[in-house]
Amino acid sequence: MNLPLLTQFRQTEILAVLAHRDFRFVFLAQVVSGLGDAVYWVALPWLVLNQIGTATAVSITGAAAVLPVIFLTPFAGVLADRLDRKNLMVLSHVARIAVLAALLLVSRIMPLETVHFAVAGLLLAAAGLVFYPARAAILPNLLPRETLVAGNAALAAGMQAIRIGGTAAAGFLFATIGGLNALGGVLVTYAIAAVLLTKIRAPARAVLRSTESAGIGRYVKLANMLRETKSDLILSVKFMLTHPVIRAMAFAGVILNAFHFPAMGSLLPVYFRQALEAGPESFGLFGAIESAAILVALPAAPWLAKRFGDGKLSSLALAALGILVGLLAITGQIWHVFAVAVLMGFLTAGVLPMQSLVQAETPDHMRGKVVANLTVFNVALTPFTVLLGGLLIDAMGARPIYLLTGIVVGLSGLGLLLVREVRQARLTPQEETGNSA
Repeated sequence: MNLPLLTQFRQTEILAVLAHRDFRFVFLAQVVSGLGDAVYWVALPWLVLNQIGTATAVSITGAAAVLPVIFLTPFAGVLADRLDRKNLMVLSHVARIAVLAALLLVSRIMPLETVHFAVAGLLLAAAGLVFYPARAAILPNLLPRETLVAGNAALAAGMQAIRIGGTAAAGFLFATIGGLNALGGVLVTYAIAAVLLTKIRAPARAVLRSTESAGIGRYVKLANMLRETKSDLILSVKFMLTHPVIRAMAFAGVILNAFHFPAMGSLLPVYFRQALEAGPESFGLFGAIESAAILVALPAAPWLAKRFGDGKLSSLALAALGILVGLLAITGQIWHVFAVAVLMGFLTAGVLPMQSLVQAETPDHMRGKVVANLTVFNVALTPFTVLLGGLLIDAMGARPIYLLTGIVVGLSGLGLLLVREVRQARLTPQEETGNSA
């Protein structure tokens, strides 16, 4: 029986890309740091919730982490297109190590308050800003264009695989050794990831094009970089607003993430404690189940993208994801939530091709800036909505917030599907299905 989906699993494109040496080091580094991220994702909000006790305190910490994303990400994109991308990824991890070490030191001196968590969240977000534009920008230099979806799928698979154990273990670690000790383990994973990233050999600089003259040379002095930053940012925003697919993603992302980020990020521990009366162990298990579902679904993403189109697949997955988020508002049992986690994981894998579209359609000399600008668009409203969400949950409960979030996420996916260029967007030609006699 010749079933294309089974054939795709046998071919395992997301494993084949690991044959590229430099990509392999990026993959391993992200897997290791992803373990630290998984523990951090569980430990920090539960530390705030346990020590402060209110959704408002959790939302303040979440909002503080978004502020540098809005104000500094465009400059991170400029750096990713002007400086050595490998070194930027390494320095990002080193800076996060410094912030975590400082937080642990302060905890030894005095009891941690909301302001300590907020400052730590802000600094950690600022330190990590440059990593993702640099990684997204360097990836097409490490892999052939036709393997970009498989490469992004492999990176996502590695992260989800490590999160399966990472988030589940984080919940139990929190309950046994405490959140601060768990954050110490995060520090170690970031150090290992930084060492792995230093092993990249491929050219890590973009082929620069001056925004003021025909060319400025490969090695740009800091003064020239600062002088041209404004022009770089303006040109990258113009590119985004004139490219139909990227423009649609940007404006849909503003609305989508204004609701999705608070509900499924900063405020999710509050939902578990308030609506489900569950602790960090169940919260960590939820993340592990969702990651396992993403990992199972990821090998099919390249085939599905070729079969249906990258844009159409991502839009449909996003619309269905909204329905599942809305279901969290009406479910009352933990096993229902775990079932939703499985379905959410499958659909999250279906959104992945959008990232590959952005990488493939953006010129190398502005890829980092466009990725960074999209990040800013995605979180432009979230500081306000995270704070508002925390206040509303303290006043009204968590369920209304999740019902509203589900509606908005679903409408965002349908809105993208209405854009003709998004529906038709694909990286590779549609596969020939043929007719059997």
